[in-house]
Amino acid sequence: MAVTGLFGRGNLSKLQASIELPEEIFAERPTLGRIQLQNRRRWLPGFLLEIESGGRQVLIPLVPAGATKQVFIELLFPRRGEQPLPEITLRSCFPVNFFSRQFRFRPDGSALVFPTPRPCVQPADERDLQSLGTAHSRQAGHEGELRAITDYRGEPLKAIHWKLSARQDDLMVKQHSGLSQPPVLIELAALPGNLEQKLSHASHLIMTLSRGNRPVGLRLADTTITAASGQRQRQMLLQELALYAQS
Repeated sequence: MAVTGLFGRGNLSKLQASIELPEEIFAERPTLGRIQLQNRRRWLPGFLLEIESGGRQVLIPLVPAGATKQVFIELLFPRRGEQPLPEITLRSCFPVNFFSRQFRFRPDGSALVFPTPRPCVQPADERDLQSLGTAHSRQAGHEGELRAITDYRGEPLKAIHWKLSARQDDLMVKQHSGLSQPPVLIELAALPGNLEQKLSHASHLIMTLSRGNRPVGLRLADTTITAASGQRQRQMLLQELALYAQS
């Protein structure tokens, strides 16, 4: 027991883990986090290492000395707002499977979690909107023709190009050309439900409209954001929703 304990403790020494999250994270929706495990030992590799975070586990059989391995793990945040990064547990049953040794730590930094997107009826006066058909725009979207393959930034899991991701050892996303559409201003007070439901409906509308490259704005109690399109606009609107009415 003493010998195996010594080897087991040494197997976990000088290992450093960090976590990276996508730009867009939604409450109650699975998102893929990238965990990097660095072996800072000069000679000895790390064996049978298991990383756990948010109740999910990923096994790394071997991390050579001086090397860094990265894995993707599914995470789930229960609520909106700014939150600390999830706790990471690193454990190993090396050298024998009688005992499992582990240590826990929480990485520095925080994550901004957007409200859960929940469908609702679009609160816009369609009589004032003149459809421009399905003309393709130069802006990115998810409904037009395939435009490019880009890095994963929190898009829906169905948009991930799994075959290419396996070859690149990184997550890649299919990006389509958007469809040109008239602008829409979302008024939070006009949405149904309590505050959290209103925020969830607004989040859904922002994501749905922006994926079609439709310019979208937002009107809160004392703030109005002019309608525009693009990723920066979408993230600005979602950030307003994530931090709205939080002390």
